[in-house]
Amino acid sequence: MKRVIALVYFSSLILLITFGSGIAFSRWADVAGPSGSDLPGRNFVVAVVVMLTGISIATGLWRFRRDRKKFWFGNILFVVWLPLSLTFVEAMCRRFVPAWPAQALHGVSPDVARSAWAAGSESSSAEINSWGQRDNERSILPSPDIFRVAFIGDSFLEESAQPVSLVTERLLNRSDVECINLGISSTQPDEYYYRLRSVAVPLGSRHCVVWLFSGNDFVDEPRTLVRRFGMFAVAPRPSWATAIALPAMNHLVTNNSRPVLQAWFSAGDLTKQESQMFRMVREADDDQLRNGLLNSSYLNPDAFANLQSRLTSAESRSFLAMLRQPDAGKFRSYYLNSGLWAASFGNGQWDPNPETHALYWAQEMQDHCQQRKIGLTFVVIPEAFQVDSRMQEQWAPLTDMRHLTKPCRDASERFCTQARQRGMDVLDLHSAFENVPGTYLNLDGHWSEKGVDLAAETVRGHLQSLLPSSSSESR
Repeated sequence: MKRVIALVYFSSLILLITFGSGIAFSRWADVAGPSGSDLPGRNFVVAVVVMLTGISIATGLWRFRRDRKKFWFGNILFVVWLPLSLTFVEAMCRRFVPAWPAQALHGVSPDVARSAWAAGSESSSAEINSWGQRDNERSILPSPDIFRVAFIGDSFLEESAQPVSLVTERLLNRSDVECINLGISSTQPDEYYYRLRSVAVPLGSRHCVVWLFSGNDFVDEPRTLVRRFGMFAVAPRPSWATAIALPAMNHLVTNNSRPVLQAWFSAGDLTKQESQMFRMVREADDDQLRNGLLNSSYLNPDAFANLQSRLTSAESRSFLAMLRQPDAGKFRSYYLNSGLWAASFGNGQWDPNPETHALYWAQEMQDHCQQRKIGLTFVVIPEAFQVDSRMQEQWAPLTDMRHLTKPCRDASERFCTQARQRGMDVLDLHSAFENVPGTYLNLDGHWSEKGVDLAAETVRGHLQSLLPSSSSESR
């Protein structure tokens, strides 16, 4: 019985120190988020702390009621043993985790990031640096005469023909300004905020450029950086473990939940499926390809007839030829699936996109940067079919893809209007890209080399008036 009481006593102490402190930290040191659903409520935190404290006191008094020396000796031993044990475990964990900032970006060593990125890309115009980023090699902190600009976003910064950060840096043509690439595929606005707060700012960035893609950043989704047991969270989201100098332990507990790694884990089967489908498309004649596309869609008779009429029209030959020879050889089926659906149901349209989620995190970024006197610009990337006239024409035999994707543009316009009303610096690329053909890859949806050049030139022009005119001003 004494051993059971002792076990309950020390277990409650450990939970009080770790779990109780962890949920308290997450409640008061992190932002609530649009819904606050993954943060513990204040009353819950207080209840847990009170309960654990009560259990510790009750079991401690009962266990050591007759021997005060054992009570003090046991508690002193516990206070010494716990930090020493955590320090030892942390030291062992550090042997298996990459150095910062790679730890908070892709979460894997640069070699793993390099091989994973190359596996899904046909070519690369930039090396992977020691941070695991498609960028030049950079120092942790810039020299005093360098004004550092951080580009933060998703696959448009990582997977396009060339990194827009490097092109912008080259066009600025200033030895005292550098543009670092902190773009990571499969990420959302909540992660942009934490990447700005916990990576870009500690890296000495004086201006941040956050890129929001209207195709998938204006969505109402739960947080992508999850929290574990109150004490741990996927980096770069802050956690109690990282706050008490246990980043390696935090990394090993949470890293498998990182969105980009989950995308990589599933990419093998997806790449295989896409390759098999592309092989079928290339080898089939027009009639076989039409039948294959019709049979791949489980449709009611009316929808089947709509799709069949589109695929058997004389104009469909140019569309089928495009499927066989996509830009840069990048065959992706997500546009194709949406286009087949829209054609089947008479020019359907995607569901409305909510901009409130992105606007919430944009405000958090704005507040964080204003408190530290750091510049911040939001760049809104158009959905391909809303601006690229070439893509609109190539897909027209199947359906009106501009109509299908119009909710993306509507969300962009609402976001830009509300963000500017709040005093945010917003650069909307829709006007620069409007009706410019060939700026996107026709099946992949990311920028072509022409699109990267246009985006970089537009951003360069915008940044010119925001950057200091000389290195002395940047200091």
